Amino acid sequence: MSIRSRLAWAAGALALGAASALLLTAALSPPVAERRWAAPTLSGPLGYDELGRNIITTLASAALLSLGKATLITAVVLLIAFVLGHFLSRSPHRYLGAGLQLVVNAVESVPPVLWVIAIFAALREPRLALVGLAFGLVTLPAAIALAAGEIRRLRHEPFVETAYGLGLSEWLVTWRHLLPNAAAVLLPFGFQVIGAALAVDGAVGIVGLGSRIDLDLGAFLLRGQENFQQHPALLIATLAVYLAIYAALSAALSRFGRRRAQG
Repeated sequence: MSIRSRLAWAAGALALGAASALLLTAALSPPVAERRWAAPTLSGPLGYDELGRNIITTLASAALLSLGKATLITAVVLLIAFVLGHFLSRSPHRYLGAGLQLVVNAVESVPPVLWVIAIFAALREPRLALVGLAFGLVTLPAAIALAAGEIRRLRHEPFVETAYGLGLSEWLVTWRHLLPNAAAVLLPFGFQVIGAALAVDGAVGIVGLGSRIDLDLGAFLLRGQENFQQHPALLIATLAVYLAIYAALSAALSRFGRRRAQG
């Protein structure tokens, strides 16, 4: 990556961080009771919600937090998947891979949303951390199987075999060859996991397992559904945010695919 690209990424990260801080500050500021369902103003183009909070800043903050949670869950899942996949790719015991595939088939036979809701209901702990943990556990087997298969394939590539022949350690081969090349398969899977995590977040909110005062998109869907007759803007704006996020994920995935095709 060139210096110019690094500076652009750094500037973008700083701008995103500053915007996120401003949005969170506005969203977490004490609600004003007099503004409950107040009409749109110049500072609040979408009006105010039932708690007296500015809808547009609160919704933007909820979108950032939901996307941040989904990205964090995905990063943890991919990291664990790569480590365990690396171990399985070196294991001489084929029954480990067969057992993992059975687990993957069993987990994938049921939609992730239903797994999360079942775990959520069984433990009876209405906590957002539990949703992330349940979703991570559900997606982890497929991620491990994908990572193990790709790393096993890469081990038979000429450049990896040459690296081993030159006496490079397992750590160096993993860092220089296996990880960068496995990322070409794991990152697109990661985009899908982020999208699925956001969908699960919304589903948990719709069925009422979360809290109405939570600052996430699922809570906004629930509140928008409950208040749709009198205040449709809340639900419409939330759905628009979802569409914008999924469009951005789709564009990022398409761009990654084009760059990979170009070599």
